[in-house]
Amino acid sequence: SEMCIRDSLWHEPSGRLRGIMMIHVDDVACGGTKEWFEAVANPLRRRFPFGSWEEKAGKYCGRRLEQNPDGTITVSLKESVDKMQMIPISSRRLA
Repeated sequence: SEMCIRDSLWHEPSGRLRGIMMIHVDDVACGGTKEWFEAVANPLRRRFPFGSWEEKAGKYCGRRLEQNPDGTITVSLKESVDKMQMIPISSRRLA
């Protein structure tokens, strides 16, 4: 919802985005300025045990997120797709 999206974004008074956090059940992905990490993300890391914490790349809800040198984010499902197995379907079911 709009409320959830708005509440997961942190802005400076000027409107410039400082940080973003996405949470789904037990998956967390976030990004932001150094100051945002010191004020928001690092206190959360001290309070809650995270299984892993990666910078500039990581997994979120089965997707691989990676920050490129130009600041853009690439989202990939390659690892999940590579694990998929074909399911045989008889010709009778195709008709």
